[in-house]
Amino acid sequence: MAARRDELLRVGSVLFATRPYDEVWIEHVAREAGVSSALIYHYFGNKKTFVGEIVRRDSESFLRAITVDTALPPYEQFLTSLDAYLDHIEQHPHAYIAMTRGLASTDPEVREILDSNRAVVTEHTLKRIVSGTPTPAQRMIARAWVVYIVDMCMAWLFDSIVDRAELRDLLIRSYDALSGVITDIGSA
Repeated sequence: MAARRDELLRVGSVLFATRPYDEVWIEHVAREAGVSSALIYHYFGNKKTFVGEIVRRDSESFLRAITVDTALPPYEQFLTSLDAYLDHIEQHPHAYIAMTRGLASTDPEVREILDSNRAVVTEHTLKRIVSGTPTPAQRMIARAWVVYIVDMCMAWLFDSIVDRAELRDLLIRSYDALSGVITDIGSA
C-alpha cells in the first residue's frame, strides 16, 4: 500500500514539474500510473491534498539529502551540503522543479512547506557563518542567498548554460562573498 502511494506521488511529481498546475488532472496522473482515478482520490481526497503531499514528500527527501554532520568544520559542512544539494537535484530533477515552481504559490499549505524549507536552509547557512544570534540584516541577506541558489539551480536545470562544475564554483564563490558581507554586517 505504501509503495503504491509513493508511486502515485512520484508520477504526480513528474507531471506537476512538467506542466502547469491547472493542466494536470487526477485522471492524467491515474493514466500515467496505470491506476483508476478513484485510487488517487481514496489515498489523497482531492488534487490540492495530492499536490500538498507531493511537495511535502519531495521537501522531506530534499532536507534529508542536504543534512550533514555538524561535527565537520563549518566550511566543510557547506561544501558537503552543496554537493548533496546538487546530487539531489540531478537525481530528482522533477521533484526539485515541482517543489520550487510556481504551483506552490496556489496553496497556502504548500507555500508554508516551501517557506519552512527556505527557513531551514537559511538557518543552516547562518550557523555556518555567524557565531551567536544573527541580526535581522544578516538573516535577510542569508535568506536572499537561498533564493538565489534556487534560481541558479532552476536555470541550470532548464537552460544548461553552465555545467555542474561551473555551477558549483559559482555557488561557492557567492557563498564566500555572502560570508564576507554577513561578517561585515555583524561587526558594524
